Amino acid sequence: MLFPHKVTIFNSLSEEDEEYNRAVLQPALFILDENTGRNKLGLTNADTVTVYIPSSAVDLLGKQYVEPAVYNQMPDKSGVYTFRKGDLVALGDIDLGSKTINEFKNTEENLYEITGRTDYRFGGLPNIVLSAK
Repeated sequence: MLFPHKVTIFNSLSEEDEEYNRAVLQPALFILDENTGRNKLGLTNADTVTVYIPSSAVDLLGKQYVEPAVYNQMPDKSGVYTFRKGDLVALGDIDLGSKTINEFKNTEENLYEITGRTDYRFGGLPNIVLSAK
């Protein structure tokens, strides 16, 4: 299967809050490239993640995809999700439960910050590619 994974997207609701909107997408392809970088202070974590999401991806929570500019302007973000720099992505269907996003970050290693988005919604296999670290 070309897209065997589920991914969870966490969109922040506002700049000052620690509240996040959650959307689970399937199918997707999640690729983790574990690397170590070297700087003048020693070794650093240089892990990168690439997520391929086909345009036909089904949202398990019944939410609708909107472009980042539209998402930012919406007062009620409960029925939508987007892919923006600074938002978070995780492999699998992740439910924070009673944890805050910071508590989850401190106890799990499966949460990555989106650093880029490429839109390939054309051709034979239209998809969106997310870069994260």
